[in-house]
Amino acid sequence: MFQPSVALENHDFEKVMGWKCHLVVLPNVEKVPNEAGLPFELAELDGMGVGDVIISITSA
Repeated sequence: MFQPSVALENHDFEKVMGWKCHLVVLPNVEKVPNEAGLPFELAELDGMGVGDVIISITSA
Protein backbone atom coordinates (compact mmCIF):
# COMPACT_ATOMS: atom_id res chain seq x y z
CA MET A 1 0.00 0.00 0.00
CA PHE A 2 1.30 3.44 -0.94
CA GLN A 3 2.18 5.57 2.06
CA PRO A 4 2.74 9.14 0.90
CA SER A 5 4.01 10.17 4.32
CA VAL A 6 7.14 8.08 3.71
CA ALA A 7 8.03 10.11 0.62
CA LEU A 8 7.24 13.38 2.39
CA GLU A 9 9.39 12.41 5.37
CA ASN A 10 12.41 11.58 3.20
CA HIS A 11 12.41 14.44 0.68
CA ASP A 12 11.96 18.20 0.79
CA PHE A 13 9.42 18.79 -1.95
CA GLU A 14 8.63 22.24 -3.34
CA LYS A 15 5.46 21.07 -5.07
CA VAL A 16 3.70 17.98 -6.31
CA MET A 17 2.75 17.55 -9.95
CA GLY A 18 0.23 15.07 -11.29
CA TRP A 19 -0.07 13.78 -14.84
CA LYS A 20 -3.03 11.95 -16.31
CA CYS A 21 -5.07 12.09 -13.11
CA HIS A 22 -8.62 10.92 -13.65
CA LEU A 23 -11.16 13.45 -12.40
CA VAL A 24 -12.71 10.81 -10.14
CA VAL A 25 -9.46 10.20 -8.23
CA LEU A 26 -8.02 13.70 -8.52
CA PRO A 27 -9.34 14.84 -5.10
CA ASN A 28 -7.59 11.88 -3.43
CA VAL A 29 -4.32 12.54 -5.26
CA GLU A 30 -4.46 16.25 -4.47
CA LYS A 31 -5.31 15.66 -0.80
CA VAL A 32 -1.86 14.43 0.25
CA PRO A 33 0.18 17.45 -0.86
CA ASN A 34 -2.53 19.84 0.34
CA GLU A 35 -2.43 18.30 3.82
CA ALA A 36 1.38 18.65 3.79
CA GLY A 37 1.14 22.32 2.81
CA LEU A 38 2.54 21.72 -0.68
CA PRO A 39 1.10 23.15 -3.88
CA PHE A 40 -0.32 20.66 -6.36
CA GLU A 41 -0.68 21.16 -10.08
CA LEU A 42 -1.78 19.08 -13.01
CA ALA A 43 0.88 18.88 -15.69
CA GLU A 44 1.23 17.68 -19.24
CA LEU A 45 3.65 14.80 -19.84
CA ASP A 46 6.40 17.08 -21.19
CA GLY A 47 6.15 19.17 -18.01
CA MET A 48 6.96 16.18 -15.85
CA GLY A 49 10.61 16.31 -16.95
CA VAL A 50 11.33 19.08 -14.47
CA GLY A 51 10.71 16.79 -11.49
CA ASP A 52 13.42 15.31 -9.32
CA VAL A 53 11.36 12.39 -8.02
CA ILE A 54 8.74 10.33 -9.84
CA ILE A 55 6.26 8.22 -7.91
CA SER A 56 3.95 6.01 -9.93
CA ILE A 57 0.51 5.19 -8.57
CA THR A 58 -1.61 2.67 -10.43
CA SER A 59 -4.95 1.09 -9.75
CA ALA A 60 -5.31 -2.64 -9.64
